[in-house]
Amino acid sequence: LFRSTPCGHRLVIKPFTLEQVDDVYASAKRMGLDIVRPNEKREDASVDKGIVLAVGPTCWPDEAPWCKVGDTIIFAKFAPKFVEDPVTKESIGILNDLDVVAVLEESNV
Repeated sequence: LFRSTPCGHRLVIKPFTLEQVDDVYASAKRMGLDIVRPNEKREDASVDKGIVLAVGPTCWPDEAPWCKVGDTIIFAKFAPKFVEDPVTKESIGILNDLDVVAVLEESNV
């Protein structure tokens, strides 16, 4: 996986795909179908859940960190800036520490 160190108060995340969070999309993929919402390209569909890959050195300067590398988080829907991992071609997101809205417990994933 592409290694990157976030600057300042940013996190690097690997977002879940629609198939990983939506049973309809997962079923359609297994059947070889490609579902696209009206007026939305599939790659633009937002998923607001992912895994933290890296945490910047100044995240949460005035508080105890509320998430760490490896945690599954929910983040603000339009917060991340997405870039492509040059090795795997996967989408990787970079977002501010305050855009993390929840940390999911293991049983909820």
